[in-house]
Amino acid sequence: MLVRNTLVYGNVSDADGGGVKGATLENCTIVRNQAAQGGGVSAIGANSKNLIVYDNFATVESNNCYNVRGITYSCTTPLIPGEGNIAAAPRFYNPGSGYGLDATPGDWRLRGSSPCRD
Repeated sequence: MLVRNTLVYGNVSDADGGGVKGATLENCTIVRNQAAQGGGVSAIGANSKNLIVYDNFATVESNNCYNVRGITYSCTTPLIPGEGNIAAAPRFYNPGSGYGLDATPGDWRLRGSSPCRD
């Protein structure tokens, strides 16, 4: 399954992949999700690219990414090996608050000064 140009926020999983599990992602922002492992993403497709996976929460391991390989041109912390990847705060306009089902809506557009642009 391909997920493209999508904001994924405020989701919860009792296992892994609070935001997304087992899909290929392009041009997605995955924020404020919650899981036991990989609060943001888990086991996503090796051709995933242009992602922001940031400010997710895991109760056991890996707040943002768990069991992922082959992601390119993406922004997440800690840094994931891959061409063009960076580990930096994305600088959203207004990221809201809370995690999982308690997440409040925010303005997830990137500021002009964001290191995740382009």
